[in-house]
Amino acid sequence: MRLFTIGVYGSTKQSFFAALQAAKVDLFVDVRRRRGLRGKTYAYANATALKKYLKELGIEYLHLPDLAPTQEAIASQGEADKRAGVARRARQELDPGFVKSYEHDCLANLDPAGVREQLGHAKRPVLFCVEETPGACHRSLLADRLAPAWRGQVQHLVCAP
Repeated sequence: MRLFTIGVYGSTKQSFFAALQAAKVDLFVDVRRRRGLRGKTYAYANATALKKYLKELGIEYLHLPDLAPTQEAIASQGEADKRAGVARRARQELDPGFVKSYEHDCLANLDPAGVREQLGHAKRPVLFCVEETPGACHRSLLADRLAPAWRGQVQHLVCAP
């Protein structure tokens, strides 16, 4: 059993799906609130296309929006990025205010064993959001909280071309 995380920024369609296959992911857990991306660069990560490609690879898809940050937390991170002069896609770490908000709003009452049960028979699920760097995304905070339910076996997939 192993828990993975993956982001889409910085990838290509080929490198993204190759990383999932190489890790033998059996369940794709979308932890975004909104499941769309603007433009055609990452069109393969929009929910409809994503589900189609995953099905072709034999990977199940599950959307868990309750594990996504609130709009307020997202806005707070956006303001911090703006103050720091960092583009969202270039961010390397999360703002402490965002972390505090996400931990309070989402992680404080999270039951890792309950989430594990929700993922059913999956032995190699992947948590998905958009940021390339795990430390710049809530999925790393979520993975850290869920790690005990996977005996600490968490791996952040890199899918740069």
